[in-house]
Amino acid sequence: MPEWAMFATQRPATARPAMTEDKASESAMTALYRVALGPVRPKHYLPIFARFDATGRTSTGWNWAASLFTLGWLVFRQLWGPALVYVAVAEGLALLVFGVGRPLLQWPQAIEWGVLGAFGLLALAVPGLYGNAVLHTETRKKITRALAATRTVPEACALLESKASDGKRLAWVAVAHLLLAAAAIGAYFFIPQAGFSALNTAAPTASASPAPTPATATAVAPSAPPPAPASPPLTAPETMAGTTPPGPAPGSEAPA
Repeated sequence: MPEWAMFATQRPATARPAMTEDKASESAMTALYRVALGPVRPKHYLPIFARFDATGRTSTGWNWAASLFTLGWLVFRQLWGPALVYVAVAEGLALLVFGVGRPLLQWPQAIEWGVLGAFGLLALAVPGLYGNAVLHTETRKKITRALAATRTVPEACALLESKASDGKRLAWVAVAHLLLAAAAIGAYFFIPQAGFSALNTAAPTASASPAPTPATATAVAPSAPPPAPASPPLTAPETMAGTTPPGPAPGSEAPA
């Protein structure tokens, strides 16, 4: 048999197992993804994850849950590392912009509202664009840890399924969001606004009256005390009516 014929007859035999092995690995990876995601919307993420695996890299997309309910979505998907990063970055930017920049730069109210709106849009856009990529990366880490802790793929699937998020967890997260929203609305409507208005008016009043400078303090002399009331003038005693002034005593001679 010629050598090329032997190669031709052997090539299909070697190609089929490779294709079968690829399909088996793809189906196994899909099964691992499915159980790792849990019963809540796995069909939405499986095509996205398959596209990421096919291209070998993640890309931006849009995830409404990650955009509108970022912290709740991270907690539901058990993405603890990204959740800590999100909270730290959000608090750091808020303190930097409103705690340091506001008193130093003395922004007008219009600029403050503009900065607040830009900050809110950024907080919605970044999780919405990169939510799918973060979930894909963290899910692959979970699968890698499960495969390292078990000996077979079914055992890894069972381990991932036991730790996956389910509908009960989603209900708890939804209740927590409702409670937080109710607390925020109650604080807005039932906390007296007099304290806030007093704080807002106290700052301009304090800043409007400047502190006296040393030159001003020395220029204004203390006022002198008011003068004491003048005493009435001394007058000679008036003679009483019907009386004569006293004369010399009897027996005394008048002076010459």
